[in-house]
Amino acid sequence: MEAKELRIGNLFRFISTNFIEYVSDIKTNGLKTPVINNVSIKDTEPIPLTKEWLIKFGFEEALNGWWSPCEEYSYREGNFYLGANIFLAKIDYVHQLQNLYFALTNEELKIK
Repeated sequence: MEAKELRIGNLFRFISTNFIEYVSDIKTNGLKTPVINNVSIKDTEPIPLTKEWLIKFGFEEALNGWWSPCEEYSYREGNFYLGANIFLAKIDYVHQLQNLYFALTNEELKIK
C-alpha cells in the first residue's frame, strides 16, 4: 500500500494488532517513509475486500456477483463494473473500493 493510494476516510489495518482504523492524517512531505495517523506506513496494510466487507458496505449478493447499494455497480471475481458488464477496475482492497465508489458517485461508501 502506498500513501498516494489513500485519502482521508479510507480504512486500513495496523499490522501488529490487526486493529482497523480510518485514515485521519497523511504526512508525506519530505519524509522517506510516509506516516498515516502518526504511524509509519510500513506498519500498516490494506484490508482485503471480502464477502464480509461487501455486506458491511451494503452490497447485496446476486447470481452474477454483488450489487452496490445504488444498484448501478456490480462486483464479481475481483472486478468492479458499471451495471453488469462494463469493466471499471480491478479491486482487491477495501480502500480501493472506497476510492472508486467516491470517484463515481461523489459520496462516501459507508458501513451499514
